[in-house]
Amino acid sequence: MMKTLVVMAVMLMPLLMQAQSPIDKVAEKYTALKGFNVINVSKDMLQLFATMANQKDSNTQALKKTISQMNGMKVISCNLDSVKPAMGIVFYDEVTAAFPPALYPELITGKDEYETVRFLTRKNPKGQITEFVMLEKGNREIVALSMTGIIDLSTVALIAKSMNIKELEDIKKYKITPKK
Repeated sequence: MMKTLVVMAVMLMPLLMQAQSPIDKVAEKYTALKGFNVINVSKDMLQLFATMANQKDSNTQALKKTISQMNGMKVISCNLDSVKPAMGIVFYDEVTAAFPPALYPELITGKDEYETVRFLTRKNPKGQITEFVMLEKGNREIVALSMTGIIDLSTVALIAKSMNIKELEDIKKYKITPKK
């Protein structure tokens, strides 16, 4: 019996490792440090947000469908007023390096005098987006957000609105149309 369990665990290991996002490793490092916040939103919590959405709203069905296909969401933020400048640079470089362009091509980059925001995606062999990443570097804060599962870009702004994530709500102004 024990031998069977060990063999099953070894066989499942690659699948379990694929389910993790690079943000998980970064989060482990920064979760207990002053000036950093790590928020992990489970699939169950995402579904709870969907049930709390306005049932009469025409977007609710699209939101529920998208959320039912999501595995979770993780956010790491660094308050630059609370850490040494070098620590903020190291954090941003580490988070950026965790999402190599070969695996996470840029969907959108937005810049102004105060911040740079990048949206990245990772797709499975079927062409479905399996991870949506937002990296934001501002004068006062650095934010990395990752959503995993099967992500429908047309409803990302709805998810952001239902969870009050202002940085992601702005994505609707870019009018993203996923490639078929």
